[in-house]
Amino acid sequence: MIWLKLKWRTRLGLRARALTVFAPRYGHLRLVVTRNCHGNYDYLVGNDQRLDLTTMVQRKQSRWSVETVFRDSKQSANLAACQCWVDQAMVRHE
Repeated sequence: MIWLKLKWRTRLGLRARALTVFAPRYGHLRLVVTRNCHGNYDYLVGNDQRLDLTTMVQRKQSRWSVETVFRDSKQSANLAACQCWVDQAMVRHE
């Protein structure tokens, strides 16, 4: 087992480390490993090698509020199990 030492990032308020990894199916990927306030590990993967650690984490943090709105809206509309790609499928789901 390999232990990855995460560095404290004052600007982000968390510990994180960025790596470049190779996946045979996808090629070279940017992997960011963070540790959240609960002590759990979070993994961010992207294919843009130019993105730095800070940018990837900030984009994930800004996107999180949007994802929770989607989840709450689907639950309120009783569509929590619906995974539709077209509007017509959503109409049939009701």
